[in-house]
Formats: sequence, C-alpha cells, structure tokens
Amino acid sequence: HYYIQQNEVRFFLPGFFQPFIPVFGNDYVVGFSLQDCRGGIHKVRVVINEVMASNDSVLADPQGEYDDWIEIYNPTGVALDLGGMYLADENNRWRFPTDRPADTTIGPYGYLLVWADNDPCDSPGLHADFKLNADEDEVSLYDADGVTLIDQIQFQEQTTDISYGRYPDMADAWYKMSPTPLLPNTIGMASDVYFSHPSGTFTTNFSLVLATASPTADIYY
Repeated sequence: HYYIQQNEVRFFLPGFFQPFIPVFGNDYVVGFSLQDCRGGIHKVRVVINEVMASNDSVLADPQGEYDDWIEIYNPTGVALDLGGMYLADENNRWRFPTDRPADTTIGPYGYLLVWADNDPCDSPGLHADFKLNADEDEVSLYDADGVTLIDQIQFQEQTTDISYGRYPDMADAWYKMSPTPLLPNTIGMASDVYFSHPSGTFTTNFSLVLATASPTADIYY
C-alpha cells in the first residue's frame, strides 16, 4: 500500500517533473514521492551536477591527491542514501558501499563528492575504481538494480582545473565553469564555437556558420 507525499521543491525546471504536477503561478511546484505504510521513503531522482576530469590544483582528496571528482546533487527536501547504487564511466562501474550511510547519504538540497581516482580502498572519502578520461568520457548513475539509469552526462575534451557542470544546479544546460565542489554552481563559460568550414585559403565565396552548444551565448566576430 502506498500513499502520496508532497515535497516542496525550490524551483521548477520544465521537463524534470511529471506533467501532471500542478503549477500555481509562482516559482514553486509540488513534487511527489512514494512512501510505504511502514514509513520507508523510496529513492527519488538525484543528478550528476558537476564533474572534473583534469584536477591539477583545485581540490585535494582526503589523502592529499588532486584526483578527478564527480559531484552529485540532491534536489529534494529529504535526505537520500545512495548506498547500493552504481556510478560508471564508459568502461567501468563502481558500487556505492551499502554499509557506510554516513558517507553515502546526501542531505536535503545537498551535495556529495566521489573521487574518480581508481583507489577504491582509500579512506576516508568515497573513491571509485576508475578515473575519468579528460579527452572524452561519460558518467552514468544507476539505481541499485544496476539497470535503471538515473542520470548520465557525456563530455568532450576538458581543460585542466576547469569543471563541467549544470547551471543552475539540476538544469539541463551544461557549461565549462570555475569549479564549485560541494557548492551551488556559478555561471559557466560558454561552450566552444564551432565553424561550419575548416580554416584555409579560399578563392570563392561561401556562407560561414558559427555555432555553440550554449543556448544563451552571443557570438561576436
């Protein structure tokens, strides 16, 4: 037996919640989670919020090493335990420990950092058994069944000490930005500008298109 529990969410992002959720003309919506008759809250969605695939001097792990990291954000008003869930890159998969709730629980509207350093036995801290590829990689978060995909992000070549994150937190838009581990993301840098023709010497006229993946960016030339 289940009943509906209302959870206030701080801001609304179109497409993130189910379409039947009412919006009352302001900046708040009502989110829903399922709770069984014994009081157990079922896991709801968290997001991969920021990644750093080339960390030279931004933040050291508890062992004093500057390793790759992945930040996960809890956009709900309740604490969520990620124990038993899986974090993966293109070639490897790591399971959150199930016996360390103090490390795997994210508080309301809070953040959790996982070090992608291929040192899973390191402690303290959460250390995945893979490293990120700064040239190109993807990060995926799976539920405890190992099949249900909760969130996934793919990225191209990354710049040392520049992170790649959502802005604002939980949004669909991703930017290169000044790193903000365990803090709200700040306004990001625009994505690279792409040219419709390669550079070279030309003897005839043609139309050149400049484009960027950043939806709010203006291109000046």
